[in-house]
Amino acid sequence: PDTELLHRFRLDGALLGKILGIGIPSAVGMVVMAIAELVVLGLVNGFGSDATAAYGAVNQIMGYAQFTAMSISISVSILGAQAIGRGDAGRLDAIVRTGLLLNLVLTGGLVGLIYLFPRAVLGIFITDAAVLELAGGLLIIALWSSVPFGMATVFSGAMRAGGVALG
Repeated sequence: PDTELLHRFRLDGALLGKILGIGIPSAVGMVVMAIAELVVLGLVNGFGSDATAAYGAVNQIMGYAQFTAMSISISVSILGAQAIGRGDAGRLDAIVRTGLLLNLVLTGGLVGLIYLFPRAVLGIFITDAAVLELAGGLLIIALWSSVPFGMATVFSGAMRAGGVALG
């Protein structure tokens, strides 16, 4: 390293503003979700070890179901940013429609399969019959929400691509 190299290490204010405009809302969302998860886990712990075990298993399965939705959202964000970057923002509608359809098919299909075989899926994590019954009820209540969650993440991915995540 010499002085010429050090002179090249300057911050580009315009680029930094764009990065922070996308990154800060994403970071705030992640922090809020983490705090909410801690609060919910504290409430669940008050109902005993069976409820905590059931909640943990359901939370694990929800994570798997939502992983497809988040992956589709990331793809929409990347493809949308590429379309906007090359001056073809009109393709954003088709990208969002495709993301919504993929979410419906992939996330909805996975949710449907889990609803068809909840005991088999929960049996991977739980062996106690009482906990399995409790977790099955929790799964039926919560799992469907992965599909609308996926739809919302597609729109948020498109917003990130357009640089309007803060708004």
